[in-house]
Amino acid sequence: MTRASTQLLRASTWRKLFIEPSWFPFNSSVHRLSAYLGEIYGDSQYTNAAIASANWIKNLNINSGDIVLDTVNGHDCTRSPSNWLFTYNSGKYIEGLSVLGAVTGDAQWTNLMLDIVAAAVKSSAWEGTDGIITEGASPSSNNDDVGFKAIFIRGLHEAFTRSASNTNLQGLIRSYIDVQYNALLELADNGSTYSSAWNGPPQSFTTWGQLAALDVLVSAIDTNN
Repeated sequence: MTRASTQLLRASTWRKLFIEPSWFPFNSSVHRLSAYLGEIYGDSQYTNAAIASANWIKNLNINSGDIVLDTVNGHDCTRSPSNWLFTYNSGKYIEGLSVLGAVTGDAQWTNLMLDIVAAAVKSSAWEGTDGIITEGASPSSNNDDVGFKAIFIRGLHEAFTRSASNTNLQGLIRSYIDVQYNALLELADNGSTYSSAWNGPPQSFTTWGQLAALDVLVSAIDTNN
């Protein structure tokens, strides 16, 4: 590794992933990245890494309700509290599984994706009884949770795009995204900008509110096309 590469790694937020093993919350990101690299380059080393990562999550980092868990401590293998449930973990896993199923042609990954989608779109950990995502409702300050739900919607959108033959799955994802879309327009829209609290009320402009809304708006256009 060159000196410049080392400096870049040290400066990167991903440095924690590679150098500090006590911090490992992003295995679903590694899985997703490996699946895409396998698809793009047709290289088995990436696909095998995606398979290994998918199996690790399936066997060790999913709760009994098929919700993907968050952090594992690299020093003592303890995991984050069971109530640390965030949309992006399931969203990235769904996205990676949709790619991995397409790349390998192995139905087990597609079937696992279906299970994760079915659990994630009805999880009370991040949505109310009306189906609107409540995670990251932060009108006054930006935080990670605001972006998490956008990542989740992005993962569902990828699964929708890659599941043309499964009209039931597409219908489920379309309906779920439509709920978020309608919430943005009816509850969180002040006429020109969107609140990060998708179930309202509307608020003045924030950058994080607009960025979180973007994936919903783009996905809703595509899934209803």
